[in-house]
Amino acid sequence: GDEEEYKLMVETVAEKFKEELIAQPNKNYLTFTVMDDMEFDNSPAQQEITKKYGAESASIILFLNDVNKIIRDWFESEEGKPHYRDLKILFFAYNRAEEAPVEWNEEKQCYEGINGIKCDEGVSVFWAPINIDYMHSVYDSTNENYYELGKKWSAICDEVVLWTYSIFYPNYLVPYNNFNSMQDIFRYAKELNVSLMFNESEDSGESLPSCYGGVKAYLEQKLAWNTEVNVA
Repeated sequence: GDEEEYKLMVETVAEKFKEELIAQPNKNYLTFTVMDDMEFDNSPAQQEITKKYGAESASIILFLNDVNKIIRDWFESEEGKPHYRDLKILFFAYNRAEEAPVEWNEEKQCYEGINGIKCDEGVSVFWAPINIDYMHSVYDSTNENYYELGKKWSAICDEVVLWTYSIFYPNYLVPYNNFNSMQDIFRYAKELNVSLMFNESEDSGESLPSCYGGVKAYLEQKLAWNTEVNVA
């Protein structure tokens, strides 16, 4: 939309966040996430942002940086002071929003945001790499692009939250045989200084996981505390 419509969108989301913060005083994370599909805004404004920053995710970062500014100012006001906390606003890097708007700086030998884009303090990425080949190590050449993608996100966000998978979506009864590769996902998370990690696996709510899934859940809990535990 135009500038007025954009401003209204930012303010609407900020007000919703304020409501959540007031209602839940112990909440330190808020997420602004995409739908579980491949849809994305194809407006001229979006295309312009994508062209300028090199990735569709750039519009989400810019948007949440603006929302974050409103929340930070609110924390300093008389109304907002009682609700202040160490808050992180997370966005999903998933499907069409997964690519990071960064480029390699040959002189500095590091990744940096295209045209200076980065997540402001208090805004961070919730990366869900659904297409990693979880049957192979993240350090394997098969996953080279994903290995680099994590580094790209960590270059422009001061915190990375990770959502990984140990299930096979086309058939839940055929889980990944990732016993030989799962440890490296946790090593990689440590390398990226991941603060929180969620591994989507078999349902353990009303139904019990299979023995296969139970063993993996046990190992994952061990690896979450010590990435060098003896998995064998």
